[in-house]
Amino acid sequence: MTLRWRRAPNARVVEHRESLSVLGRDGQVRRFDGESAELAREVLSALTAARSRDELLAALSGAFDGVTKNALVVDQTVQHLVSGGAVEQLGELAVPAARVVAPKRQLVLGLTGAVASSQAPVLVSLLMRRGYQVRTALTRAARRFVRPEALEAITHQPVFKGLWQTSPQFPAPHINLAEWAEAVLICPASATTLARLVAGDCSDLVSATAIATRAPVVVVPSMNEAMYRAPSVQRNLRQLRDDGLHLVQPGWGAEVAHRPEQRAGTFGAMPGFDDVVAIVDFVVAAQTLAHSPSRIRWDQIYSSQPVLPWVTETLDDDLADALSVFPEAKTVLDVGTGQGTVARELARRGYQVTATDVSAIALEKARVACLALSVELVHDDLLSSALSRTFDVVVDRAVLHTLPTDRVPQYVAQLARLTRPGSHLLVKVHAAAEQGDWGTTRYSPEQLETVFESAFEALRISESSLPGQVSPAPKALLGVFRRKA
Repeated sequence: MTLRWRRAPNARVVEHRESLSVLGRDGQVRRFDGESAELAREVLSALTAARSRDELLAALSGAFDGVTKNALVVDQTVQHLVSGGAVEQLGELAVPAARVVAPKRQLVLGLTGAVASSQAPVLVSLLMRRGYQVRTALTRAARRFVRPEALEAITHQPVFKGLWQTSPQFPAPHINLAEWAEAVLICPASATTLARLVAGDCSDLVSATAIATRAPVVVVPSMNEAMYRAPSVQRNLRQLRDDGLHLVQPGWGAEVAHRPEQRAGTFGAMPGFDDVVAIVDFVVAAQTLAHSPSRIRWDQIYSSQPVLPWVTETLDDDLADALSVFPEAKTVLDVGTGQGTVARELARRGYQVTATDVSAIALEKARVACLALSVELVHDDLLSSALSRTFDVVVDRAVLHTLPTDRVPQYVAQLARLTRPGSHLLVKVHAAAEQGDWGTTRYSPEQLETVFESAFEALRISESSLPGQVSPAPKALLGVFRRKA
């Protein structure tokens, strides 16, 4: 049987300037840049209809010269899109979406004259459940589809309906909203609103807010397929992408202009709300990491220091022994994975491993270490983590002692959120007895127990060492904790 592909109905695809990112159902982000991004766009566009390999190459030939000679590049692009869940092989079941909780952020939701604005209360509720504080701004046309009173009842915030809806607290609503927002989401975005944004037309509250803000702006087009594919709309979408807005590709939906019995799935509608919120989470998390002093610091350390004292090629014996007493443990979170040794060795032992680090450079090293192993690597700052699921065990090998003491309560709160009653936590830190100056906070057993007492019960705190690139290995403590009910 000839293999055929089609764009997945719930593809999570976002474009920004010359890049295209696919948010995979496996938790990883596959990013295409430059010419690779252009090829990925054309492949996704061509696969809005199911096509075989030969049909896809023929469809691409109008956009690219020599496609047949470079068919291997197309094959690789398709496979990356399949791996990321943006393209599906017909007949295969979609992989369930991973749930992600966003850091708490202030978000302005702009609603426009697209019919999907009628469902805005559902979107607002989802955003708030993810931890966003939401203020809404409506175009005049949006008020045909959603009542401000419904949104006010959900958000307990005033709904902004025009540039001249002033008050002592909001004397210039578009500027007040633009400065308050840590992210702006225009969803759904009508063709008219797209045109306003491209033209710099500030005659409408939603476009004026998006133009005035310096927060990331996520735009979710939603319209009839013929309108979406119109040259003028496509030109506007390209311009918005080049201007630095985060542009979400549409999915399938019903054309409500048709009689109900005549409706069929058509391309151009906004994706599902779960997918929209996942993309907002991704954009916000990326923005947070981009400006994170911790990311900058650790990227510099991993790129400039030839010898990293804590790096080892084997799993610490006492960590392995401690894990062996948790026979029911399946899922492990390795925080601050660095070059991936702990993650790699745990995966080899059969655990389902998620490994995070604030440094992108460290994660690239970890990817090499974990080749051919089932390890989920996530670029994430533990202190403002975007992970939502809980784990059987969390392993912290040498993260806690690098944190300023005023950030430790935030660290503990995040670990409590990522575990559940009965989950275990393994923490290794430099001991108070260590004489070397490593620029870390050294802990006594009593101090280590006190750090976690609000959420974790100490089962054992024992003397240890932190093997690495120096000899003798620094003195350390290994704490084994259990999450309280």
